[in-house]
Amino acid sequence: MQQEEPHSTDEIVPVTDSNWTVAMLLNGLYQAIVPDEKYIIVNKFFMRMALSIIIPALFLSGLPGCGSNKGYSEDDFQAHYSASQFSSAKSNSEIWLDASSGKIRNRLYVLATGKVTDEVYDLVVEGLEKIIDETGRSVSVMGRESSVSSGYRSPDWYQEHAMLYKEHFHGRQADGGKIIDLLRSHDTGNDHFVVMIIDSDLTTGTEGNNFIFGLSSYPYIVISSIRFMEWKRIRLDGFPEEIYDQAVSILAAHEFGHYLDLVDRDFNCWENTDSILERHCKGENGYCLMQQSNVDVEGCSTLIEQADFIFTRDKWLCPDCSAEVYFRKNTLVEAGFIW
Repeated sequence: MQQEEPHSTDEIVPVTDSNWTVAMLLNGLYQAIVPDEKYIIVNKFFMRMALSIIIPALFLSGLPGCGSNKGYSEDDFQAHYSASQFSSAKSNSEIWLDASSGKIRNRLYVLATGKVTDEVYDLVVEGLEKIIDETGRSVSVMGRESSVSSGYRSPDWYQEHAMLYKEHFHGRQADGGKIIDLLRSHDTGNDHFVVMIIDSDLTTGTEGNNFIFGLSSYPYIVISSIRFMEWKRIRLDGFPEEIYDQAVSILAAHEFGHYLDLVDRDFNCWENTDSILERHCKGENGYCLMQQSNVDVEGCSTLIEQADFIFTRDKWLCPDCSAEVYFRKNTLVEAGFIW
């Protein structure tokens, strides 16, 4: 190996388009600019040290969840947003119908078909409790031992009556929309939320839809964990096992987020006007619970990737979605709604 000859720490570095910006950034660190525009004399040690700090910082600022100056406090919301940026009574969600009629839904029942394991059930409850706590909703998640007072059939009955002669890699699929329609037709109380976990694969029943992880239509949610559990078994993409579990919790929390009218704004959002899929966050301020997953659109990632980035964070919602919850809550509370 040829030994590098000793050289001065002060080198003449030709200025090119690519290094001019970096050189100007270094100017504040090391004042050694000469009048000649073609050359900049810099201390090589300082150049290397500065680059070792600046380049990683620039790289990290471009990663999801990095570089945003928006925060989560009330002062941050007031500084960066206004109530007029978020839809109010114009929202298409039935949460406004509840508010106007004085209806209070403070219980959420989690139902599951017979083959759903206790592990999956607990993961769903964990996700629901996290998003309820983060958004400050006054809703209690009722455990498996709790009975629903309305006239529902067994969860297996709903799955059986919604099965399609259609498969997409994970066995026959159930029509999530039909399950919700059946739940709605049997709900005699209409004063609570229902989350149903099924053990079959799930689809919307519409042409062109291969599968969905979950579906929400206020005040009902249907979710399937079969794909996560099978992906966990084969270690799809090589993620640690706990990531697949965390994705189940993220899924449940995501669907509950739609109960809160997320996402119903004109910025950092994506709307699929050609299908049953609802509006979602684009994730412009970092990975967010309310991003659309597993479809080919801007701002989309896999639900497994979202779980990997989101689960260990204190906040699962991005600042934009959190601000939307904040202003919507204030508007509803001012109208007399118990949030």
